[in-house]
Amino acid sequence: MFLTAQFLMRKKDVNKQIIDYIREIEYDTLLFFVGVLLLVGALKEVGVLAQFTHLYEVLAPSQANYLMGLLSAAVDNVPLTAALLKADIHMDTQNWLAFTYATGVGGSMLVIGSAAGIIAMSKVRDLTFGSYLRNSFYLLIAYSVGYVGAYYMGSFV
Repeated sequence: MFLTAQFLMRKKDVNKQIIDYIREIEYDTLLFFVGVLLLVGALKEVGVLAQFTHLYEVLAPSQANYLMGLLSAAVDNVPLTAALLKADIHMDTQNWLAFTYATGVGGSMLVIGSAAGIIAMSKVRDLTFGSYLRNSFYLLIAYSVGYVGAYYMGSFV
């Protein structure tokens, strides 16, 4: 893409060259993503992600889904969802819809639980882990209300 952009912009008078945009890459953010991916890969290799599926043997699917949403704030939601899909857990449509809400939205309860939160933290200097954590009680309430709503909306499908 870089070479294509350079070729297309070779005769245009632009104030900022493409190479200048590449120089502004935030390596701290990139290193954080690499660290998260390495951590999740290590959790998968050790078998921790597979252990999350045992919650569905102990708890009802609606309760286990709620907890999976809370866990997705600390563990990336994509490998967590993939681990549960591979486990072939039997749930009805209502619980699957609640699960997708839980893992998708639950990751945003911590600023480090979602890619969008990491990008926002790198762009907005006043947004820190501590400042985000101060609102965790309100985020938990919003997540819980949304989960109940998603669970009951799934009964209409």
